[in-house]
Amino acid sequence: MTPAQGLLRVSAITLVIQGFGSPLTEALWNTPLGLTTLTHHLTLPWWTPFLTGWAGTTLLLISLRPRALSLPEGTGVVAQAGREAERDVHVGDPRHVRGGEGELDRVA
Repeated sequence: MTPAQGLLRVSAITLVIQGFGSPLTEALWNTPLGLTTLTHHLTLPWWTPFLTGWAGTTLLLISLRPRALSLPEGTGVVAQAGREAERDVHVGDPRHVRGGEGELDRVA
């Protein structure tokens, strides 16, 4: 797990706990706690904590993907630069491997 994945998971878990735990605490023990306290003082809609909980759940599911926050092979700036460099290799270049009528088939 990369540090970015770990940070995403911790943030997501915090949002889930604050988003769903605060309204649950208020409903069971009539005690506003955490995010519900802010919604009362800032006069935000009643559904704000639930939206926060769902956002946390979404982030948690994203962070649990096997390759979360990592680019697939063949994407990104470095891969794009490599593809552009392949197009720029000329026929007389020693890196050019000839396979047809002077066309650039592949770069060794």
